Amino acid sequence: MAQIWLSYDELAETLGCTAPQARHAAIQHGWARMKGRSGTSHVRLPSEMTARYMLRQLALVKAMLAEADGSRGEITRPPGWLAAA
Repeated sequence: MAQIWLSYDELAETLGCTAPQARHAAIQHGWARMKGRSGTSHVRLPSEMTARYMLRQLALVKAMLAEADGSRGEITRPPGWLAAA
């Protein structure tokens, strides 16, 4: 499975908490953490959370496409970047 690294802010959004609470959860659960060159710390999602995160991202993309197309949430065509792959 793919590795997904999130900042504490992104992790907090996924978990529905604050960034300090997300940091505490990452430390408490022993999730891999690292600081990038930009100085931003990132947490690697455990495999059981990766699916949850990806489903949430898919829902956001569907909502954006529905808004852009004016449809009722059904994807009638794949986005250009997906069709080209």
